[in-house]
Amino acid sequence: MTAQTARLLVDGNGQIIPNQYYDSVTNSFIAGAGGTGISVGGSAVSSSNPLPVVSKKSKRVSVTGLTVTNGAYSAKDVVGGLITFTGALTNGIDTGLLQSITANVKSAQTGVFVLHLFKSQPSTIADNAVFALSAADALLKVASIPVNWACANGSGSEVLSCYLTTGLNIPIESTVGVMYGYLVTDAALTLTSTSDIANITLGVQCD
Repeated sequence: MTAQTARLLVDGNGQIIPNQYYDSVTNSFIAGAGGTGISVGGSAVSSSNPLPVVSKKSKRVSVTGLTVTNGAYSAKDVVGGLITFTGALTNGIDTGLLQSITANVKSAQTGVFVLHLFKSQPSTIADNAVFALSAADALLKVASIPVNWACANGSGSEVLSCYLTTGLNIPIESTVGVMYGYLVTDAALTLTSTSDIANITLGVQCD
């Protein structure tokens, strides 16, 4: 008697994969006795390498510690260099929806920023350099979103300017769960310290 038991096996979208058996000895699914196993990422499906599932999990990924220029920026300049949003999506699925962007600035600002997001790492553009993409990098870009001023806090607050863009629902993708971005000025502005951008946060829903 074999250690195989007939079970329903479904893919990440809930669709049944027919004629699959679970082998309790090898702890894996196979296509009938002596059959060929299903693979994910080149490895057989098992408890340690399961089929991807649709999570629809919402999460926030925040980046702090950007080093910016204590001084003037021209329109269309990069602020803080290349930004890495680690864990923005789930490794193995790497697609989802961008729902919101928030940012907090320590100085009093009202101008618009634009956040450009990329599915894999683009070429490096330094802080306070003009945002200019190569043709190859342009193909990696998944979204360009205005980040709008929302409100000001009172004098003496750690953060004086709050930015918020919501209701986006923009399809995005990434490589191994990491997204990259450039925050770019829409018009000239002046920051007042090298840590003036307190944080920038993505609100995402993973597939």
